[in-house]
Amino acid sequence: MTKKANVVVIGAGIIGVSVAYHLADMGVSDIVLLDKGDLDHNDGSTSHAPGGVRILTPSDFFTTLGMKSAAAYRALPLAKPEHQHYFKAGTLQVASTPERFESYKRLQEMGMTMGVEAQLLTPAEAG
Repeated sequence: MTKKANVVVIGAGIIGVSVAYHLADMGVSDIVLLDKGDLDHNDGSTSHAPGGVRILTPSDFFTTLGMKSAAAYRALPLAKPEHQHYFKAGTLQVASTPERFESYKRLQEMGMTMGVEAQLLTPAEAG
């Protein structure tokens, strides 16, 4: 085990891994990432919500963060060459009130200005 490091990151959840990744990307060396257990036997919050990268949100900041996160995940090398690790998928949000539908229309328009594809579907198309 390493006895000396420039940086020790405690917690290998989404934030800890992101910090270690970005430090390494900036040229920091000798980074140690510690966690309390293996991924399969971990009770941290990140392990309970894997796989979701939400891109389009009402916030410019979080939309940009989602876009950059998806790009970073697509660029990561495969841990196992034959196993894809990032799957692009969509999401379906259903408006149950006219007000909610109007908010989704505004969100779609915001996404268009940021280059994020979003479709408004009729109830039949959603079905």
